[in-house]
Amino acid sequence: MYKLRYHITTKAPLVISARHGDMNMVATEKYIPGGTVLGILAGRFMNKKNIINNAHENKDFYNWFLAGNLKITNAYIYTKNDDGDEFVNFPVPVSIQKTKYAENIVDLLYFDASDIQTQAINTFCVFDEDVLSTKDVKTSLNFHHARDRIKGIPEQGKIFNYESIMPGQIFEGEIQGNKDDLECFSSICEKSWTAHAGRSKNTQYGEIEFKILSDMPVPVEQADIADDDGAVSLTLMSDTIIYNEFGYSTADKKVFKKYLSNMVKGIKITKAFVKKGDVETFTGIWGLKKPSETCFLAGSVFLLDVSEVDNNALNKLLENGIGERTHEGNGMCKLGLQTEDELIQDEPQDKDVKFPKPKHPIPEQTKQILVKIIKNYITGQVQLTAFEEQARFETAKLIPNSLAGKLQAMAKSKGKDDFADSIEQLKKTAQNNLENCHNNDNTLFNFIKDKKDLVESIMSFSGSKQVKDLCKEIDYDPAIDSDFEKSLYKLYFTTFFSMMRKRKKN
Repeated sequence: MYKLRYHITTKAPLVISARHGDMNMVATEKYIPGGTVLGILAGRFMNKKNIINNAHENKDFYNWFLAGNLKITNAYIYTKNDDGDEFVNFPVPVSIQKTKYAENIVDLLYFDASDIQTQAINTFCVFDEDVLSTKDVKTSLNFHHARDRIKGIPEQGKIFNYESIMPGQIFEGEIQGNKDDLECFSSICEKSWTAHAGRSKNTQYGEIEFKILSDMPVPVEQADIADDDGAVSLTLMSDTIIYNEFGYSTADKKVFKKYLSNMVKGIKITKAFVKKGDVETFTGIWGLKKPSETCFLAGSVFLLDVSEVDNNALNKLLENGIGERTHEGNGMCKLGLQTEDELIQDEPQDKDVKFPKPKHPIPEQTKQILVKIIKNYITGQVQLTAFEEQARFETAKLIPNSLAGKLQAMAKSKGKDDFADSIEQLKKTAQNNLENCHNNDNTLFNFIKDKKDLVESIMSFSGSKQVKDLCKEIDYDPAIDSDFEKSLYKLYFTTFFSMMRKRKKN
């Protein structure tokens, strides 16, 4: 297996649609999926060969883009330091978390944190043994008027938001395949060109520069998996789709274990930390979405016992990827990436330029505007969190829609403590439904009881650092704004049960 490195540089705001709880918000992924890159490359090939209307009849096109002989990995945020060292930042593994108060960073794959509270680090990173360096993707928010499609004019009072990846950022990935295919592909498509990707690419969004960095294909690196006790980490670097025995996608760890044992004889999973989600992509040439697939999200990790495993079989697993649709960037993985139980936080990469602080105090009207911005940010994050957390409850065991509607109404009318207490007054049948509905860690009954401190949990995310700094600057603490907290609590569960009812209906 050989590879070509590629860079995608954003020349305009880029929107790679992501699911979001707010119907008036178009959120973006913080990376460029392999499926999107596959579309960029297929479009380039069709234009160079002038086969727009009958591309499927071209042998190379069929083999490379339809049969999957070329595997296109996701493109993640790229950085380069002052010494010229280059880094590609991957999603932070689920098991690497920050302790809630001491702010130490531990890897739960090796560290026993049963007696301390930890919180996830939701960003991208690169680490060298015990040194972790994080990197956020810069995004912006644009406001647009909804349009009346019949009259062709903006609709009064209807506004929606576009979150987008800001211009000037570089993302890196790989094109993998056999050497002859890669050489032929590179010669046809050339080294660099301008293209468009993502949503609304026919307007002000989506312009990118695509550049193939490698002069010649180079072999894909083999993993060094030697270990005295036969233990090694397996980290999913992209979303991974696994089918069960009935042909349905699932994020069941038992099915994943069975899949691995079928692929590599003698392999054993001794510990696992996973995040569940859904993969849903859009195929531009069809004008349709592909069916949604349940998946293990990027950053899920497993501790393996490979003492009885052939290293060649493991390296073959890395080359081929895990699960389905690997040619679209799914199923990327690494062995031996995580080795330490405690990590040291390095300085963030590409630190923002600091501008001199004005000497005069902030005007009161400016403070009011900033408070509004902060509240809007937290509100959006609460809705997104509600959407993501309800998606982790198993679809097959969701509560009835009638109960979800009742809980949604109760959350609107009651305060935080009253709502948590009121579920204990529900009829036994309703309580049993809440107990039977569960995610990987908890039942829905206990989840509702334990859901508190929404503002604190949102502000603890590493992506909220600038917002926290802004709060300090204007002396505003959203955590003690009781009216705001009450509204967020109601919004969270309104979104939570509304989206759960839609899942149940679908």
